[in-house]
Amino acid sequence: MIDGYEHLNSRPGESGPCLPLYHPERGNRYERVQRLGAGAFGEVSLVRDLATGCMLASKSVQFNSGSSGGGYGGYGGGRFGGDRSPSPQVSKPLFRELQALQRLQDSPNIVTLHDVYPLDSKLVLIFEYAPSDLEMVIDAARAPIAERHVSTWAQMLLRGLAYMHAQGIIHRDIKPGKTKRA
Repeated sequence: MIDGYEHLNSRPGESGPCLPLYHPERGNRYERVQRLGAGAFGEVSLVRDLATGCMLASKSVQFNSGSSGGGYGGYGGGRFGGDRSPSPQVSKPLFRELQALQRLQDSPNIVTLHDVYPLDSKLVLIFEYAPSDLEMVIDAARAPIAERHVSTWAQMLLRGLAYMHAQGIIHRDIKPGKTKRA
């Protein structure tokens, strides 16, 4: 285990791992192929899984540093032992997102989170690669999109949302750019 990252594998007072997909040793398993873009929470890249040859997407998210609060981690003392030097923090929203993604692994209508590992001052999330999203399809359309396509996409979206709701999870930012097409 890498010092400062223990909070991703277990939480005080709880048994079992918090993030079972967290694998600190996996950083060398993926090769970056190209940068796909950046958003408010990090950079997205196309990566190759060197063990399988599969193309996946990686999202690199910057850790918070220090003890600014609102995260899991902070200083090395307390529940993690050790000195009082700063250790990486995962923000509560990111931590909740990771836990939710792990609970949603069984739906074919939700992008799969395959792996999570630290890299320098970042946390890297490895996802199923979806080469386009609904926003790209709408923007590229030169004519009205066929009703059968719209109906199929709506059904897939609604199945994914129904699965999320059955798991007690609510998505608060549904929009075409976040609706991936694998």
